[in-house]
Amino acid sequence: MNTAVLGIILGIFYAVNFMDVFITRVVLTVIGYVGDVFILPRVGNTLAAMSDLLLATAVI
Repeated sequence: MNTAVLGIILGIFYAVNFMDVFITRVVLTVIGYVGDVFILPRVGNTLAAMSDLLLATAVI
């Protein structure tokens, strides 16, 4: 799903090539997963979702 959304938004609207979209997706997935494993149990779902949003904004 990340690849589709990033591909549409970054690829079509901002003319980013597919390899850059792929690398961005991998970075977001890996860092987001590790963050959720450590952050989610400690702070709860709402704050973990906010941190995911901040992470995605910072990476993209």
